[in-house]
Amino acid sequence: MHYLIKLRMDKVDSLHYDNFLSYEIDAYLNRSQIQLLNTRYNINNIYKKGFEGNQKRIEDLKHLLEHEILQPEIIDNVSYRYNLDNLESKYFIHISSQVLATKGSCKINISTDITEHDDIYQVLKDDNYKPSFEWMVVPFVFRKNYMYGYSDVDFSLGGLEIDYLRYPRNMYFGDYEDFNGNLLIQQNSELPEHLQYELIDLTVLNIKIDIESPTTKESNDLLTIIE
Repeated sequence: MHYLIKLRMDKVDSLHYDNFLSYEIDAYLNRSQIQLLNTRYNINNIYKKGFEGNQKRIEDLKHLLEHEILQPEIIDNVSYRYNLDNLESKYFIHISSQVLATKGSCKINISTDITEHDDIYQVLKDDNYKPSFEWMVVPFVFRKNYMYGYSDVDFSLGGLEIDYLRYPRNMYFGDYEDFNGNLLIQQNSELPEHLQYELIDLTVLNIKIDIESPTTKESNDLLTIIE
């Protein structure tokens, strides 16, 4: 990737680019990688669909998918907190989840009803949306690194099964040391090959923006039509 980035940048702005070092290119690559994944997952993409709504993106990112079960911390008799930092991989984006609900001797898995933070207190009072074992409604909300689930006094919540995207590993060219003086081992991109080319395009664009290259607009126009 470094070679292709240098090749692209040398063609358009060799005077500005000559001084870029490996660790600087890596920093741009890693930043652009997160930006690219956010763009592909976000509902504001050109197809107006989320991750599960588009088969192409499912194939693109499925190797970052993880499935785990989190146990709750009980806040009170109707509130439960699940710590996303307890996941084995570093949590990035929620895909889907379901929670084990128990009422007496009956246990069922209920899909979580993800609710906007500002709406949760109104939802808990609304007869159509408040927690219900019979109607299989369990509101959840994200706060910082936690997911909060809500029941009523008639049933309790247990393990949360969550499908999520983990953070991709950082890329390193492998010819420089970290802040502690340790030589970094080469780490290539985890993205599929066709996405790596999009990553290169986005990385070049971000570098151009920072050096204020005159060809920035042309590159940005090209990226808006690539999926």
